[in-house]
Amino acid sequence: MLLIAMVMLVLGGCSSISDQDQERVRTTQETAVKYLAKKYGIETEFTYYKISPPDFAHTVGHTGHIKGQEEDEVFVLVNYDNMQIESVSVPEGIKEIE
Repeated sequence: MLLIAMVMLVLGGCSSISDQDQERVRTTQETAVKYLAKKYGIETEFTYYKISPPDFAHTVGHTGHIKGQEEDEVFVLVNYDNMQIESVSVPEGIKEIE
């Protein structure tokens, strides 16, 4: 029983992210939501994120969908150093409004 508890504690600790990474996820997600609203006029909900290894890139990728339309997936890659959008994918038929 003790062994199971120790394994769960170790594995649980591995899945958590640092406060700094939590802040990066939060701020890049806010940037992505605002960008998609301004550029395409869509409201989005993000359901998944992936932080790139820092020796590869300083980015967070956010995947989600248009609110109320779960089949319409969106993806935004945001550089967390300068909050610049590096890549965007929206459903076919969604056009820029600016």
